[in-house]
Order: sequence, then structure tokens, then C-alpha cells
Amino acid sequence: MLLTAEGAALLLIDLQQRLVPAIHDNEVVVARAVRLAEAARLLDIPVYATEQYPAGLGPTVAPLAAYPQAVLSKTTFSAADAPGFSALLPPGAGEIVVAGCEAHVCVLQTVLGLVGSGRRVLVAADAIGSRDPADVAAAIGRARQHGAEIVTSEMVLFEWLRDSRHPKFREVQKLLRLSSATGRTTIELADEARSGMLDACHGSRQRWSVMTLPRLPVSGRCWRHGWTFTARPC
Repeated sequence: MLLTAEGAALLLIDLQQRLVPAIHDNEVVVARAVRLAEAARLLDIPVYATEQYPAGLGPTVAPLAAYPQAVLSKTTFSAADAPGFSALLPPGAGEIVVAGCEAHVCVLQTVLGLVGSGRRVLVAADAIGSRDPADVAAAIGRARQHGAEIVTSEMVLFEWLRDSRHPKFREVQKLLRLSSATGRTTIELADEARSGMLDACHGSRQRWSVMTLPRLPVSGRCWRHGWTFTARPC
């Protein structure tokens, strides 16, 4: 059964400032989550987020922070067990697309809770992550076994659209064109001294990868450190 934009919601689980850097391929996970969130915005699909113990793990990462209509702070690993979760998702949201981390803990437990409540749950496999890729694979297998559907962010976008004549088709299509195979962009720090600091922190790498930005090149600030940068396609 295809997805529909009507009655859909996007749930971003624990994509937080002190957790995301530890996630394997975190640049890709954030980029794909941004793709989903921006498409949801264009198509008037509500976006919600959870944050696991934000006093310790920080708020939602900057590229995604503006999208959620509501954010639920929690300490339970399953958001479905957290006080206030029943009020987070509207009653009419029958199809929940899930992205976030960690795939094998908070994402999986939340997905199983949602499936148990009778919702149709779709796990965006390219927009979830864990520190160990093996945990992602195990989480996907278990979620599927218990009734969740496994999709990709691109599948979701085309099924939300359904037709190339959709008035938002070209805007949504740009989200696919602008994401490279890895979802990465190159960051050139404006201050060479800060570039040296970046190398020291991240294994002497020459490049810093973040979310795919809507128009390149573009100047801005690193969501993690606040440094000024110019982003260009890899």
C-alpha cells in the first residue's frame, strides 16, 4: 500500500547535538532527515521530534531544529512510553514516518510501541543511525518482523507526491537533486586557525561534512561549533 500525505506525520527521534556526532555516517542521517522534514514542510505534513535527556544530550541539531511543530523531552527509551507522547501526535495521524537515532534503542523501541498502538509505521532506513552499523541492520530486521515497513527517504517523497503534476513536485524534486549519494558538502572554514582546530578535533581531515544545503555555494555556520564556513558540493 502506498503512502499518502493526508494523515501522515514525520517523527524525528533524538537527533541531538551531543548524540549525532557519535553516529556512524551521521552526515547522511542528518541530510536524509532534513530531506524528509523539508518535504513535509512543503507538503503541509506535520513534523514532531523527541529529545532524550536534553540536559545531557543537548537540543535537536540546528539543521532540523526549525522543523518540528512540537518537541517532547523524555527519559524513556521508547517515546511511546513517555508522559505526553499521546498528545504529541495528532489522533488523525495514521501513518508515521520515523527517522532518528539510535536505531537499535530509541528508534526501535518507539517504532514497536507505535506498531503496538495500531499505527502504520514506516522506518526511513537511510535516515536512521547508530554508532555501529550492525545495530542498524538488526534494528531494521526486528522492526520489519514486528510489522513496521522499511522505506527510504526518496520512496517517501515520491509516494507523498504521487504525481509529477503535483504543484510542489519541482520543489520536492530539488531536494533529491541537491543531495549527493552521501548527502555531504565540503566545508571550508573562513579562518585558517580554526581550520587547524578542526583538524585537531577530527583526525586531521581536510573536509567537514554536514547536511546538504539548499543552494551551493553558501556561507553559514557549522551547526556543531558555530564556526563560519563556505559550503560547496563535494
